[in-house]
Amino acid sequence: MLAVVGVIILAPRAGSRIEPLTPPPARSALPRYLVTYGNGTSFVPGGGPGYVRATATGRVLARIPAAARDFTVEGVAAAPGDRVFYLIGMTFAGPSAVNVECFRLVLDANGRPSVPRRLPGPPLLVPVPATSNGATIIPLAISPDDQELA
Repeated sequence: MLAVVGVIILAPRAGSRIEPLTPPPARSALPRYLVTYGNGTSFVPGGGPGYVRATATGRVLARIPAAARDFTVEGVAAAPGDRVFYLIGMTFAGPSAVNVECFRLVLDANGRPSVPRRLPGPPLLVPVPATSNGATIIPLAISPDDQELA
């Protein structure tokens, strides 16, 4: 009986060579660069300047040039790839309001940022809520085709 079971199990393998499975070549899913904002070492609610970081190490490579006078970054969205980013933030419009504006930022091959370019359209005038103490986070997203901001 054992001989019959052995023949049934091993017979199909006798004539065929089993190839080991090899994984595809390793490819990093991480982009090379990341744009962050805050104080350069940690996230700060309420915005701050922007920074370019090396994704692999987290090291700050560059500070992003000021998008506008007194502009604080309040949100970032990355376009597909690792070179185009969108910044949303605020500039003061008076004691009780801010202008919300969007900028496009392009990194060169070494991660050096361009001067952010303001997107067309008027800024959004927003009253400052008394309870927020100015600490705001503005969620921002870009469509996969890099054509629409939300």
